[in-house]
Amino acid sequence: MTITLHAYCGFPNYTAAGIDFRGQDHHALKFIKVIKGRGVNGYGRARLADGGSQKFVSGDHAILVDIFARWAAKRIREIGAGPALLVPVPSSSHTNFNDDFIPKRLADRIAVALGGNGFTVAPVLAFIKPMSKDSEANKTNVARHSEGELYENLKASQRALVGDVILVDDMCSAGRHFRSAAKKLREMGATVHQAFSPGRTVHSPLDDMFNVPLEDIEAAC
Repeated sequence: MTITLHAYCGFPNYTAAGIDFRGQDHHALKFIKVIKGRGVNGYGRARLADGGSQKFVSGDHAILVDIFARWAAKRIREIGAGPALLVPVPSSSHTNFNDDFIPKRLADRIAVALGGNGFTVAPVLAFIKPMSKDSEANKTNVARHSEGELYENLKASQRALVGDVILVDDMCSAGRHFRSAAKKLREMGATVHQAFSPGRTVHSPLDDMFNVPLEDIEAAC
């Protein structure tokens, strides 16, 4: 099986390697921080689906969600995916199916950008208990949750889910959350081959941080 990851931009993680950041690295880093609701110094520039760019600052979370959604909708049309269910991958603290969380906001806006047309958001996954974030593990040297631990702690709001599914998350570091969600959904009867995320962690600079190569994150495990 395959899960093709479509990432809007690379998330630079090479400061420890002594690699200097370029302008586009700073813009990509700020894009992901604002998507996640964090503050940034100064401004960044986001690339638009038509190839143009737009300046943004800390308070522009909703604007960047929309920019990502338009890019994702364009990519979904290009690959001919759908009709499909857009399933947001639960955030580490997401335990209530009815709660708002960033991946759901992303999925909602993608559905709007696609104009419906057979694409429906289905927030059917949540965690049984809160899981520690990878960023917290990095700071405290606590071991990250394994893929098996993530899968075992996932719960679904229904027993069956039939049809094509596109996964949506706000970040892809190693792909564990995507693969765990795909495994749970496939057991419910769904077909999962596509995943979308604003950012993909990269450990060396890309030629173009806003043109991330497609990647099979299932084969990478």
